[in-house]
Amino acid sequence: MAHAIEQDLILKEKEAAQLLKDTVFIEKIFANTLNEDEVARLRELPYYLYAYNDDVLQFWNNNKLLTECKNYNNAEQLLYNEKGVFVTRCIEVNSKKKERLTIVFPIVFLYPFENKHLASQFSAGSYIPVSTRIHPNAVKGGFTIKNISGKEIFYLKFNSADQPPWIPDVLMIALLMAAVICSISWLQLIGINISRKYSAFLGLIFTIAIIVGVRVLSYKYDLPFNLNQLPIFSSMLYATSALHKSLGDLLLNALSFLWIIAYLLGNLSLETIDSSKLSKTTRIVLSVFVNVCIVVFAFTFINIINSLVVDSKIPFDVSNFYSINKYTIYGLITVSIIAIACYLLIYLLSTLYNKLNPEKWQKYISTAIIGVIIILCSDTTRTGYYSYFLLAWLLLFIILLDVKRLKYTDDLLAPNMIFWAFFLCLFCTALLQYFNGIKEQDIRKTFAEEIVQQRDLFIEEVTFGPLSQSIQNDKTLHEFLITPSKESRRRLNERFETLYLGGQLNKYDAKLLIFDADGRSLFNNDTLSYSTLWKQILKAQPTADSNLYYKEYAQDGHYY
Repeated sequence: MAHAIEQDLILKEKEAAQLLKDTVFIEKIFANTLNEDEVARLRELPYYLYAYNDDVLQFWNNNKLLTECKNYNNAEQLLYNEKGVFVTRCIEVNSKKKERLTIVFPIVFLYPFENKHLASQFSAGSYIPVSTRIHPNAVKGGFTIKNISGKEIFYLKFNSADQPPWIPDVLMIALLMAAVICSISWLQLIGINISRKYSAFLGLIFTIAIIVGVRVLSYKYDLPFNLNQLPIFSSMLYATSALHKSLGDLLLNALSFLWIIAYLLGNLSLETIDSSKLSKTTRIVLSVFVNVCIVVFAFTFINIINSLVVDSKIPFDVSNFYSINKYTIYGLITVSIIAIACYLLIYLLSTLYNKLNPEKWQKYISTAIIGVIIILCSDTTRTGYYSYFLLAWLLLFIILLDVKRLKYTDDLLAPNMIFWAFFLCLFCTALLQYFNGIKEQDIRKTFAEEIVQQRDLFIEEVTFGPLSQSIQNDKTLHEFLITPSKESRRRLNERFETLYLGGQLNKYDAKLLIFDADGRSLFNNDTLSYSTLWKQILKAQPTADSNLYYKEYAQDGHYY
């Protein structure tokens, strides 16, 4: 940021130097012979220019600032005032004619009142914190700002609390991804070596320990290289729990889980398992446990996808092309990884069940029973009867896994693997479409609730009480009631709009109706009579303030 401020100042100085070299143009400024194009050119300069002839201001290219120089020694000086901080340069063009130029280079603009169109900021960039202090002398921890000649002009002192966080760029992310891929390959080779030399179980423990250890450290101390500042790791985009506190964390967890499953698949041979050594009771207990794991893991993966679609701000409506953004792609990649991990895990568990219990029909029946029990005991407000469709899909999935021609192979281009890719894509598409429909319903419901406005408790309990007391004690209102007139009513309307009907009440279309003791209108702009108004009050609901009533329903909003 200091470099940006220095380069901005040098750039302006270079443009000023080019102008000063054009002596003919400078003479035209003092001779007042500039045409419209030349004046427009001067107005577009990124600095302020003032021409003095015998101490009389003869030309200026803007009216934002007016300053005078005491010493025209061509030296740059720091200028502080209520409009900001500037660097001034006073130049004597012709000493005999007393022609002098004052050039002002803006450093920071300050405004006493700010809004979205007018805000204090540095000339070099709005991203630089306005709290940055500019000192004429060197300060500890400050940054030196030099001019085009290398002379020190001023010093910057940044407030560490206001400095914007550093976000890795594309090159940095690419290098980190390359380093991560190399590290994962190296760790995978170590795990495979441990598995071959000692046992597959030790290799699995090593792999799980590395993955869990790294993730625990990343949760406790955040990701290195400020990766947590990337939008994909923002909880505003997606967050459901401390485990999945962002889309980036969900993606990392899905990749970590897929790594473990892939290691199991590549280094653990289920064909060597001999269940005949186990007792019948043990096989039954283990087979039921494995079956429960199949159903629980399947519904867990589906619930994660449900949460990712419904509870996030990621647009998954792929039918609407203009709603798709980069986070849609990240979300679809995450869903794909979850689906692949789900497929591989259920395949491993199904194969393990077949080793424990060769009777496959028992697996299908027990899966259906366990699934129905889980559905009945869980919250199905979002899925409804769709939960039973998901259970039917799981049953079909398990049945197809037992078909020999569809058995899993390492050849990803084999016909059976292409079938599984199509099967998973079809299922994920249906799943995303269904949950996206639920999300659309929730959005429409929220929108409808906002349209049918609810009671404004802040107005009822906080704002109107003191306001009511102020109105009752208003002397101008008392004077009008004693001697009403059209002119005094006009002034009273302006007073109410200024003092009472602004702030929180500004969002309401307020009307001021005044009646005398007999119910006659006192210069009201509305034709509503006192009797009609009183009938509305009788039908309305009282609030915390005895002078405020709420009308519960109206086609165009609510009334107080």
